[in-house]
Amino acid sequence: MPSHRRKQLLTEYKNGKGFSYFDAKFLQEVLYNPISDDSPFCFLMAKVTPSQNVRHIPHTAWVLIQKATGTIRSAYCTCMAG
Repeated sequence: MPSHRRKQLLTEYKNGKGFSYFDAKFLQEVLYNPISDDSPFCFLMAKVTPSQNVRHIPHTAWVLIQKATGTIRSAYCTCMAG
């Protein structure tokens, strides 16, 4: 299998899994910060319910996203995995 196809399949899998968590309400309110009108980046932050321990306290996750493409440039979570 060509490497570009493997990358595409992995991206589709990650996107699908991420959407399934969103759809199942593992993400609570998602906050958006545009940084500034002319910034090429923005921040998203949300409280995230752990998928393995839904009764535990939600973690805080944030991502830095390139506005034009939606590419994640950086991310962090308060969970053990970071």
